[in-house]
Amino acid sequence: MAAAVGEAISYVRIRQGEDVFWLGRGTLKAAVVGPFEVLEERPGRDLVGWRYAGPFDELPAVRKAFGAWVAPDGSSPYEHRVVAWDEVGEDEGTGIVHIAPGCGAEDFQLGKRLGLPVIAPLDEVGHLHRGLRVAVRSRRAVTSPSRSSSDLKQRRTASTASRRSRHRYPHCWRCGTPLVFRLVDEWFISMGEVYDQPRETLTTEQVDASLRYQIMEVVDQIRWIPSFGYERELDWLLNMQRLDDQQEALLGPGAADLRLRRRAARSTVVGGREELQERAIDGWEAFEGHTPHRPYVDAVAIACTGCGAPVARIRDVGNPWLDAGIVPVLARSTTARIPTTGRSGSRPTSSPRASRASSATGSTRCSR
Repeated sequence: MAAAVGEAISYVRIRQGEDVFWLGRGTLKAAVVGPFEVLEERPGRDLVGWRYAGPFDELPAVRKAFGAWVAPDGSSPYEHRVVAWDEVGEDEGTGIVHIAPGCGAEDFQLGKRLGLPVIAPLDEVGHLHRGLRVAVRSRRAVTSPSRSSSDLKQRRTASTASRRSRHRYPHCWRCGTPLVFRLVDEWFISMGEVYDQPRETLTTEQVDASLRYQIMEVVDQIRWIPSFGYERELDWLLNMQRLDDQQEALLGPGAADLRLRRRAARSTVVGGREELQERAIDGWEAFEGHTPHRPYVDAVAIACTGCGAPVARIRDVGNPWLDAGIVPVLARSTTARIPTTGRSGSRPTSSPRASRASSATGSTRCSR
């Protein structure tokens, strides 16, 4: 969506053969192979606002996102642009960072602040959406980087050279499976601000405005066995960004918490396996003999209590840790307010209002 530069970094325009490039002066030695000529030099702040064309602008998903974007002044569609970002450096790469708000937490936060369009490339099973597959000729996100690189090499205006580079990616701490970032809309509870000052110096107003510090006061009253649990709990509360009440996982809720959905406003919660079997109108054979988890429970359909139309389980999975996380607050006061905000990947706010941008778990939606 954008190319980020450091405003104080010095950038040079160079010619190498028939090609002309911009890159950070401090990256020349590592990023450029072979002889070149420096044509011009400017600070990054002079580059901010420049427009450019991207290598995959013809893809359906890109055209749709760009066409739907409207600037505050009413202009449309969107054009790729150069933006300023304090996190840009010259330690590696070219000193110019590609910003994709749908592909990383930092990119999303910057894109939200600047009002950039967002393309979420992955579906809920980690496959690229159909409108993006032309670029990499693959559905699976884990295999697309090599195919995408191959595709870029064929686009002379988009890629001039390539090299292997080691990157750090998150892995599941239980099984070691590589993880991918996926932008979704979810409910979550804002933990409030983290103050850059000793906790004992906080005012009552500051504590009341930040849920994390309210929970810390309850943590202080607990006898921890072993004692190091106390420090770990405080460290967890200090560093957590938000408390999700959904978990996009392969495992679903237990039989007593089956949730079903179609697309509208009628809700149904099934009380257990026996009730589910009684009400099932399709898919019970695929589920029978399995625990009530995905993907088996998703095969079962029941009839809508209002119109009789088939409805299926909500795909979002309720996170049981929500109950554990809010117990200290609820125990402290029966009138405790739990602030929420609605966009996963966004920075939590202190608003006490509940908001969301996705279907709420625990409800059946039927349009009739």
